[in-house]
This record gives sequence, C-alpha cells and structure tokens, in this order.
Amino acid sequence: MISSKTKNGPDGSINLKVYFSSNADRNCAEATIFDWADKTQGRLTVRLRFSDYTGTSWPEYAVRSIQPHPTRVTGVYLNDSYNRCINASATFTPFTGMDKLSVRSGPMGCN
Repeated sequence: MISSKTKNGPDGSINLKVYFSSNADRNCAEATIFDWADKTQGRLTVRLRFSDYTGTSWPEYAVRSIQPHPTRVTGVYLNDSYNRCINASATFTPFTGMDKLSVRSGPMGCN
C-alpha cells in the first residue's frame, strides 16, 4: 500500500487506499465507507487519474461507482503506472440529502 487516507464527516467516514504492484506495473484503488446509518443509500465512487496526463495517451483515468447500498468499491486499476504521478479520490454521495464526503490522495508514485 502506498497511501491510506480517511476523512470523517458529520454522518460517517470514508477511507481511500491506493496500492502499487511492481510486478504488474499497476496501481489499484479501493474506497470504503463506515459509521453511516444503517441502510443509508447513495453512490460510492473511486477514481485513479494520471496527474501528468497530456491528452496524447490512453487512458487518462479509471473510475468505478456502485449504488444504492455501497460499503466498498474495489477493482479500479491503471496499468503502466511505474514512475508516473497518480492522483486518487473517493466520494460518497448519499441519496437522502446528507452532505457528500470526499477524500483525495496524491500526487504519488512520481520519481
């Protein structure tokens, strides 16, 4: 793991973890929400982005969202990320009118 950040809000918390696999040359991110009221519905989104993206290569970012009863999002990958700067973010947007909660990490992986 190269980064783990947690943000606490008035209604719950969100954690973002970022990993790097040197043998696969791949970054991976996952997001988890906790301490929210039971059955809180919403959308949990995690995103990985090349922070040095110039618009000439593909992909710029990877994103995954789940709803309506998310607790964790995994499986967000960027390949060929060795020595490239990565930014990661996770956001939980409740459907009930509560404030959304976001956490960010990066840039990381830059050499």
